[in-house]
Amino acid sequence: MMWIYDPKSSSNEADGAALFRERLGSSFERVFVEEVARLIMVTDPRTDRPCDHAGQLMADLDLLFLGADYEAYAKAIRQEYALVPAEAFAKGRIAVMERFLGQDKIYQTPLFAHLEKSARANVQAEIGQLRETAN
Repeated sequence: MMWIYDPKSSSNEADGAALFRERLGSSFERVFVEEVARLIMVTDPRTDRPCDHAGQLMADLDLLFLGADYEAYAKAIRQEYALVPAEAFAKGRIAVMERFLGQDKIYQTPLFAHLEKSARANVQAEIGQLRETAN
């Protein structure tokens, strides 16, 4: 299996969707292939929030970490971006985290609504820690 994710890339989702089309596209009906590619693109934080149930569920699954074992996740993200200087990482990460807090709801489906409060608390705590580094 090929791993497509590159922390230095801004096209991971598009690359993943393209890889799926390339490697598995001929094995499935075109409608299914395009739906899978669309769902991969839903995980791109720069895209609009999906309105359909499948897209909302995919988005919620992608953000599951916000309300779960957050400390381990935050450490893993920092390791992933170890090449980025601490101050630059902190500023960029704060911007990403503030986008989550700016949403009416982080989780769009009832299945994950119970994580909303802990996700917001985790994000706010991380922003507080990052602000110390960013200043």
